[in-house]
Amino acid sequence: MKFSPKMSRGLSAWGDKILQEEKKGGVLDWNPELARQFKHAFDTDLERMLHDKYFLGLRDIPSGTVTPVENAIYPVHKDDILAIYEEKKKRQISLVIFIEGIGSGKSTKYSVLTFLEWFNLTCKFNPQGYYGMLDEEVIAFISMNRSEAQAKRVTLQKIFPKFKTKFNMEYFPPSKRRGQEIWIPRNNTLVFAGTSSAASALGYNIFGGGVDEANFLEVVEGGRRNQSSNEKYDAAEEMHNAMFNRMSSRFINPYNGLLDGMLFMFSSPRYPDDFLERMARKHLQLGENSHIFVRRRSVWDAKPKFYYSGIKVPFNLKTNKVEATEDELGALMKEAENIKRERTATPVEA
Repeated sequence: MKFSPKMSRGLSAWGDKILQEEKKGGVLDWNPELARQFKHAFDTDLERMLHDKYFLGLRDIPSGTVTPVENAIYPVHKDDILAIYEEKKKRQISLVIFIEGIGSGKSTKYSVLTFLEWFNLTCKFNPQGYYGMLDEEVIAFISMNRSEAQAKRVTLQKIFPKFKTKFNMEYFPPSKRRGQEIWIPRNNTLVFAGTSSAASALGYNIFGGGVDEANFLEVVEGGRRNQSSNEKYDAAEEMHNAMFNRMSSRFINPYNGLLDGMLFMFSSPRYPDDFLERMARKHLQLGENSHIFVRRRSVWDAKPKFYYSGIKVPFNLKTNKVEATEDELGALMKEAENIKRERTATPVEA
């Protein structure tokens, strides 16, 4: 089918009309006073905001629960989130590192943090004006993985549901025309997927974002990648540097001179000299002057009781022997059997 010039003008007018309707935002008015009220709630009662159905509606997992709970947040992850924002009141935090095992829920935790960072930015009422930008400029959050496909299918898919809150529907509904990214027309903010290349951030006003499985990105000795260089190429380090350059060139707070956005880098451990391990050591070296927040834990320490029993048997790595008496082992086995019976007797919550 061919479009005539008249038809093309009609389609363009239709597209402009839809765009203008989307830019008007939700069904309720957004004003500076509301922005201040929501910001106050964010700063003073973040835990309630996590659980409030008007926002994220996350559910705690009751002690002793042995079955999965829908839309739940692991207790340790909620503690991490609250700790980040409490610590940020005391010192500059611009890099957050999570070193946790595969399946520990890192991506889910990051999806919550992405929404919170977007919400915090939105509460500046006019973010572009706050940072001396033009209204039509887009402020972006980038979610990166080893490939763009993985970023879209894994990382971004975890984030999408967090922007379907009642708050969003009333004030900042995402555009329905962009299926592969989250664009909020009312304040011109964007969450999009990036590749493992630092070039993914080029051209965007990057406020913050995340790098999933950062320890598994490309690391190449310089001579193999570039004949004129002897330096090692580390994709995670390149991404970190590229994103921080863009963040710090645009989003320094005009009142306190500190960088407002945060970069989240998370991965399961791989090698002792991975980029995240190096940055974790840097955090210890910097001490009170550190701009880094670090959390490190195993899968069984992250997941609640319905995944693992929580029973720990002392084991000596030097002797390769269990360090427990027969009576102690018997008590542990009895406890494990009780947990097994509870798990099989309790129906899984839908």
